[in-house]
Amino acid sequence: MGQVGEKTAIRRRLLNGWQFILQLRLNKKYQNFYRHLFQILIIVLTFTSIMTGVMSYQATVAVKRSNCVALPGGGLHELDYWKSVTMIECESPLAVYVFNSTHDVLFFSFILRVLNVAMPLLNSFMIALNSLW
Repeated sequence: MGQVGEKTAIRRRLLNGWQFILQLRLNKKYQNFYRHLFQILIIVLTFTSIMTGVMSYQATVAVKRSNCVALPGGGLHELDYWKSVTMIECESPLAVYVFNSTHDVLFFSFILRVLNVAMPLLNSFMIALNSLW
């Protein structure tokens, strides 16, 4: 024996079920987009981190091969920009052929040293966000 309003109740349940399924599909697309975005960022940051490490090593080798003389109060092993870049005189073939001056190659080496610290930290942050997501 049928109950009063049975067809309307079934239709509402079916409509609610389909709306729930559509919402789950949209959530799946949304989550997959951000998951793939984080994974691509992690791959790019890992590659960039390795590349800056290799470039930093090569720049350090080029600076050590050149005839660098520290002026009073300066030195090559400082992280202070003023001491490590402006207080050094170099006769580097890398500075002459690739860069326009010796300060450019030393500034490039300084920036690479900073990136060697920053890139792994940024990569770790993206890995944490990916696992949180």
